[in-house]
Amino acid sequence: GSHARHLYGISQLALIELRYRGQRARARTVLDSALSATPLDSILPGDRPYYELARTYAVLGDVPRARSLLASANESDRLLGRTRPAEESWARGVIALASSQAREAESDLRQASETHTCPICVLPDLARAYEAVGKPEAAVLTYERYANTPWLWRYETDASELWLALNRMGELYTKLGDNEKSAAAYTRLARLWRRADPDVQRLVSETKLRRER
Repeated sequence: GSHARHLYGISQLALIELRYRGQRARARTVLDSALSATPLDSILPGDRPYYELARTYAVLGDVPRARSLLASANESDRLLGRTRPAEESWARGVIALASSQAREAESDLRQASETHTCPICVLPDLARAYEAVGKPEAAVLTYERYANTPWLWRYETDASELWLALNRMGELYTKLGDNEKSAAAYTRLARLWRRADPDVQRLVSETKLRRER
C-alpha cells in the first residue's frame, strides 16, 4: 500500500527499459505515466520519493526535472523536520554526473556511499563517477564491492544494476590486463542471464564475443 514503493518499482522498470532495451522514450513514458496516474501532491508528504525520482530523471537525461525534484525533496524534508544527507548527496552526485560534472559527482557519491544505510546502493553510481574522472582501478574495485557485498535487499538494485556492474568489470579488467578476472566477470554475467528475455539476448551474445576475443 506504499505509494513510494510503487513509484520505486516504476523507476526500476524505466531504468530496465533504458539500460537493457535501449528504449529511452519508452522509459520516460513509463515514468511520466505513473506520475500522471499518481501525482506526487496526492501522496502523503512523507511517502513522496523525491530523491529516487530525481536520480531516475537525471539518468533519463532530464536534468532540469531532476533538479526540480531535488529542490522539492529539500523543501519536503524541511517541512517534515527531517534530514537525509546521504540521499541528498546521492541525488546531487547522479545529477552532477548527468551534467558532465564528474569531479563534483565523485565527491558527492563517495560521501553518500560512506554514510548511506544501504551498503551497496550508491556504489554503481560511484563507480561510474570514477570512470568519468579517469580512475579505472577505483571504478572496477567499486563495481566488485557492489557485486560481492552481501545485502538482504540487494535484489532491488540488482534488477537494474548487477548486469551493468559485471559487464563493466569484464571490460575494465580487460583494459587493465587482468584477463583472469575479466573472464570470471563475463562467466558470471553469462550464467546470470542464461535465460534472459529474447529481446535482450543480444547483450548476452555481445558478451560471448568479447570473451572469445
